[in-house]
Amino acid sequence: MKHVSIPSHCHSVYDAMTQLSSKMKELLKSATLMIAVLMMGACSTLPDEVKSDSFRDQVSYSELKSGDQRYLDQVMVLGGKVIEVVNKTDQTEVVILHLPLDSRGEPNNNAKKSNGRFIATFNRLLDPEIYEAGEFVTVRGKYRGLTEGTIGDFPYRYVAINADGIHLWEEDQTTEPRFIFGVGTQFRFGNDFY
Repeated sequence: MKHVSIPSHCHSVYDAMTQLSSKMKELLKSATLMIAVLMMGACSTLPDEVKSDSFRDQVSYSELKSGDQRYLDQVMVLGGKVIEVVNKTDQTEVVILHLPLDSRGEPNNNAKKSNGRFIATFNRLLDPEIYEAGEFVTVRGKYRGLTEGTIGDFPYRYVAINADGIHLWEEDQTTEPRFIFGVGTQFRFGNDFY
């Protein structure tokens, strides 16, 4: 095989091309990272009223329902269908039928089953004409354990939340279909994303 030598004036062109190639690779890496970060942020955005850094890592509703004291005062994001709004002298209690939340924090209004009810207590007035029975809401607040109550005459232990944020889902926010753009794998069961 014949050895080919590169003329000396071509070495500088080759070196320049190699440096340019390295810079292009770095630029491509940076652009890919930036696009990935933007896409992840757009995929799981909670409404401002209930934003929480711990939404993805929070414990299951079943664990809260067990009354486990380890979770006291931890911020939770829960949602479901409003059953009743009770205004008291200095607070409002909202009784909510728990429903699983999708990646946007919206209650799955097609769920056939619930894990129970919870009470979200707010230190302010919530108008029962706005947050009326049958509306879908998402709330944020600190878990305070279980509280005794009744459903009709039947004794019931409610999950209790000291709430500081509530989002009322308008009908136009809950319509299907949803279009999702992005890269990756996604599993969907009903309105829930995993």
